[in-house]
Amino acid sequence: MARGTTVTAALAGEAADLVRTTGAGVVVPPDDPRAMADLWSRWCEDGAVPPASRSAAHWVMVHATWDVLARQFSRALDDLVAA
Repeated sequence: MARGTTVTAALAGEAADLVRTTGAGVVVPPDDPRAMADLWSRWCEDGAVPPASRSAAHWVMVHATWDVLARQFSRALDDLVAA
């Protein structure tokens, strides 16, 4: 997502919502491999994969850089120790 590469994923739930809402790529049902094959076949026939949106890279910069993840992990450890 951070590099602007389109994500194609067989997901459901929160992970699928993240890919959709950030515009990172396309989600197919996890129990439907034919849907993934059809998607990739269509892109091969078209000769191009649609780019991911810039909002996907922005989401990573706000929520998932190493610094952000380290702070979240540190807070979780602090909460665990305090409990």
